[in-house]
Amino acid sequence: MTVQHVMFRCDASIQVGMGHIVRCICLANAFIEAGHRVTFVINNDVIAIQALAGLNLDMQLFKQADYLEWCQQVIEQQRPDIFIGDIRDGLPIQAVEMMKQANILTVAIDEPSDYRLACDLLFYPPSPLVEALNWQGFNGKRYAGWEYLLVREEFYTPFVKSCNQPQKVLVMMGGTDPQRLTLTVIEHFRRLDSQLALHVVIKERHPDFAQLSRQQGQSVNLTLHSNPANIAKLMRQMDFAVITFGMSAYELAVLKVPAFHICTQPDHHIASQSFVDKQIAKSIGVTELDKICLFDSKGCSISSGIDNIMSKILAARFVQVNDYPS
Repeated sequence: MTVQHVMFRCDASIQVGMGHIVRCICLANAFIEAGHRVTFVINNDVIAIQALAGLNLDMQLFKQADYLEWCQQVIEQQRPDIFIGDIRDGLPIQAVEMMKQANILTVAIDEPSDYRLACDLLFYPPSPLVEALNWQGFNGKRYAGWEYLLVREEFYTPFVKSCNQPQKVLVMMGGTDPQRLTLTVIEHFRRLDSQLALHVVIKERHPDFAQLSRQQGQSVNLTLHSNPANIAKLMRQMDFAVITFGMSAYELAVLKVPAFHICTQPDHHIASQSFVDKQIAKSIGVTELDKICLFDSKGCSISSGIDNIMSKILAARFVQVNDYPS
């Protein structure tokens, strides 16, 4: 086996959330277990840095104002074999083309922006958004569907679903809740059924944490989780969930936990439709929180896409190396 140097470019912050970096870590771990070298290039944000802390991954901070200048430095000094992007910060097509000219395999994960058109490989979770994008000029290979889902392996650990009385409801507005929706959702559930056991995931530094902490002290049916050590274990205990659409939507689907998706962006409404079609979730906007209610769903079996994605990347890299002129 020829060891490949795989470089991930992804971010995490209050604005973009945690989903991009979490799914990249899933794929990175698979490459590491297969014996390859991995480097993460992330934004200089405490949320991104903490996401990688303790994972024993090579981490570099992205500080360049000029993407093309950074790309040239990467080519000359670090020489990755594979570049994987999961970013929303304006990576230009020219940077991707520079990497391709240097015989670097270019890959993008769930990417809607224009740089995808220059990439060799693209991978998407199931979403009607993919076909709606403009694909003029794209000459690479595109893969989309549930079989290309990047979800951490711990979500696939077999477990016996418990029947909770009262029912346990997960409330999780992403890793950061920038729109401060958590309090409103909790108030709605208390009006809906005051006996529900609400489990709320929210950071201690969130501006509403202190108020929620006071409410927790006054109620036996409210539990805060500021930094859960095992989010998969917590989700497995739930009967229902209300979340802002993101990676957690896919994680809950794997665990067969029915959910309401609060869609904060128009694209999220479209992406959530794949879950609605399978009758495993319902979708609403931020102004429709009064529509939240409990519902039943049998769920559906969803396999991990990590091996599918990694095998296609390595196969494409092998072909690329053999086709590259000496």
